[in-house]
Amino acid sequence: MTLANWRDIAMLVLVIEALLGAILILILTLLLASIVRRTNFALRNLLRQGQVHVARLAKQTEEASREQIVSPVVRIHATHAGARAFLQALARGIPFLH
Repeated sequence: MTLANWRDIAMLVLVIEALLGAILILILTLLLASIVRRTNFALRNLLRQGQVHVARLAKQTEEASREQIVSPVVRIHATHAGARAFLQALARGIPFLH
């Protein structure tokens, strides 16, 4: 075999390697696109579920705070204000406390 034959064989091997490399890169790119698409779909579902959960928690927190915190504080404040007004009115009726 001559040197030209070896050169032709080497070029053929390099072309086949380049072709296989390009096919491999194409396959890997398609697989990566599929993974990205699936991950995007899964993340959207997770975010949607998270938004629903947060909205439900916000509603429950608002109801709980209104019923269990705000209402008792308002009642205590109203009772305190009424007792204070009563005691001030009572104190005004006693002459030596002025």
